[in-house]
Amino acid sequence: GHCNVGAFWEEDISLARWVTAQRTRQTKGVLSDEQVARLDGLGFVWNWQEKSADENWLRWFQKLKLFKERFGHCNTSTFGEDVPLARWVVSQRVRRKKGVLNEDQIRNLDKLGFVWDFQAQKAQETWMKWYPELESYVSEHGNPHVPRTHANTKLGSWVWIQRQRRKGTLKHKGVVDSMTAEQVILMDKLGFRWDVREDKWAERIEQLKLFKEQHGHCEVGKVVND
Repeated sequence: GHCNVGAFWEEDISLARWVTAQRTRQTKGVLSDEQVARLDGLGFVWNWQEKSADENWLRWFQKLKLFKERFGHCNTSTFGEDVPLARWVVSQRVRRKKGVLNEDQIRNLDKLGFVWDFQAQKAQETWMKWYPELESYVSEHGNPHVPRTHANTKLGSWVWIQRQRRKGTLKHKGVVDSMTAEQVILMDKLGFRWDVREDKWAERIEQLKLFKEQHGHCEVGKVVND
């Protein structure tokens, strides 16, 4: 039903070689117009490698579509059942950076909800796991200023990291890890203090208020060294 005789078609290797030779001869301009016309009449594919690559891409794309239907996303890196598919997905990000993917392929992946910057999305998802914990802390304590002595040391560290990210002093693999504008807005919404010195002062004033409530005065009786 087609003329795509594989280069190593064992049933008739000489025919396979002849077919390959016709593509080479046509590229070199050796075939006559009549020969080209007769091959065209058979539906002969001249750019076989390109067509083969496109068909191969579509086969993998269909696999990704099935994955999306099954799991609701295209993040195959978390999926160990089909490692080759996960590698193909990673290669699409690399190929786009290199400018190898064509517009149709990019458009098809976009329609599927393909995430091109997976690391950025992963980081955002991790951030959004911690933010609700900070909201819970605010509900309980009335402020988002988690002290280092708090039982949830991971939350305390996460809060410290946000200050470093806002200042632009935190790096990951040599690249500055900065906060997004949306993340800053969400932290500001909780009344977050970005200046650690101001935060420390506020922490002390809260301690003094508690002392005043317990003892009725502010004479702590000794100097508290920072």
